[in-house]
Amino acid sequence: MQRTLGHKEAHEPHVGFTLIELLVVIAIIAILAAILFPVFASAREKARQSTCASNLKQIGMASVQYIQDYDEVVYPRVSGVVPWLSMSSNSLLYPYLKTTAVGNCPDEDVNEIGVQLGYGLNLYFSSVSTTCTHRCVPGNLMSQVLTPSTMLLVADDTYGASGYPTLYAPSQGLCVWEQDFTRPGNETNTGPTAGPCSGWSSPVGQVPFARHSDGINIAYCDGHIKWVSNILANVYNNGNDTPLYNGTNIPQ
Repeated sequence: MQRTLGHKEAHEPHVGFTLIELLVVIAIIAILAAILFPVFASAREKARQSTCASNLKQIGMASVQYIQDYDEVVYPRVSGVVPWLSMSSNSLLYPYLKTTAVGNCPDEDVNEIGVQLGYGLNLYFSSVSTTCTHRCVPGNLMSQVLTPSTMLLVADDTYGASGYPTLYAPSQGLCVWEQDFTRPGNETNTGPTAGPCSGWSSPVGQVPFARHSDGINIAYCDGHIKWVSNILANVYNNGNDTPLYNGTNIPQ
């Protein structure tokens, strides 16, 4: 005898998803993730880049205050044993900064070689107390800077490990200059460790390393901050110090 289905049983809707429907949903989610994750990563990097620029802005403002207090004399990279900037309160700029947090760029890998600075001082201002070390005169004056809007004071330095971080000049040669832009993982407490230049720096095709979307942040002598890309062309500049590193009448 044939079984007759009840009204409710015969018209009960199907509950759940088929395997194909689930696979389609998963595929859509995967596509959206592939599209959105790089966007999120880029947004996070932009936020870190902005924080770095803010750090440099504070360093620049502190520098202006220091220079005004010392009759236009730019601070040395070290006075006695006190550095121009450090991750402690023992620095020339600390009385003006009132914080040590600005010394570290959020994109700096502090786990590579311990606590370190993320910024370097222009070599042209890097006199050591009253002893000139390279391309400088004791107590450089900001008034000697003829083009403050194009001469850097402080900038990103991926090898600000210990001591008194200084940005090497392009005229010292590519293999010296690019130490300041060493790719993380190729550095120790004594220097970069791998690559084409005298046994150190980054691998061929990966130098110099610019940590902010293939660019670096620079604080100029007039106080403005700028992100600069393609640093091999725009910062190294075929080994020319003028105008970015030397916009002064400081003796070379």
